[in-house]
Amino acid sequence: HFQLSAAGEAWPGYMTSRIIEVRPALVVIDTATTALGVADENDNAEAGRIVRALRRCMSQGDPDGTLLALKHAKDGTVRGAKGWEGMCDQLLVQAGMAGPHRADGYHNSKIWAKKLRSFGLREHLKIIPVNGGNSLSLKSEVMQVKRYQRRTKAT
Repeated sequence: HFQLSAAGEAWPGYMTSRIIEVRPALVVIDTATTALGVADENDNAEAGRIVRALRRCMSQGDPDGTLLALKHAKDGTVRGAKGWEGMCDQLLVQAGMAGPHRADGYHNSKIWAKKLRSFGLREHLKIIPVNGGNSLSLKSEVMQVKRYQRRTKAT
């Protein structure tokens, strides 16, 4: 439960201390631009500095620890500097779902992996806010996505 944005520019020190203390198997940054105080999300140099700081933080924890970053998308591509795509084991992209707005004011969205290495989220997920009166929870459903397979000719 990192409160990175509250730490301001001191977020790397705060994050490192929490990683050393907790030794998490998984660190999720939600969303990178807001949580990490990104001034210009289109600046590759700034993205590179932040990525290096994240790697230094993660190096202080469990060697098998995984870093996931959530970024917003526009037209199916990561918003901002392309340096974000190379930063971690998996990059999750969130985008609003097309269609009419819900009567309760909440919006369905979808999350998919823009990049993944040997493991990670391989399906697209539909995220559905569920209004329980005094609380809000999230429900997810696997979306059916057509996968294009490369066909090879038998010789």
